[in-house]
Amino acid sequence: MARIRGMGIATLDIIKSVNECAREESKQRAVSQRIVRGGNVGNTVVRLSQQGHHCAWGGVLADDPNADYIFNDLHSHAIDTSACR
Repeated sequence: MARIRGMGIATLDIIKSVNECAREESKQRAVSQRIVRGGNVGNTVVRLSQQGHHCAWGGVLADDPNADYIFNDLHSHAIDTSACR
């Protein structure tokens, strides 16, 4: 399998669910919320890792709990983050 290093964005996505689409100029409350790691490069290296490739991610994240969430999720998918700042 290939050795792949993705350089780019990994994000924290907040996904809110609603019962139906809101009409124009109206408000609607979310019925649930979940937080997941996202971002084009983050998602790509995870998917490639799931297919058996050896993947690494390089990017810059803040030093805060949100970054810890992203790092922990990448590590849970065997993504090397040693090139990160």
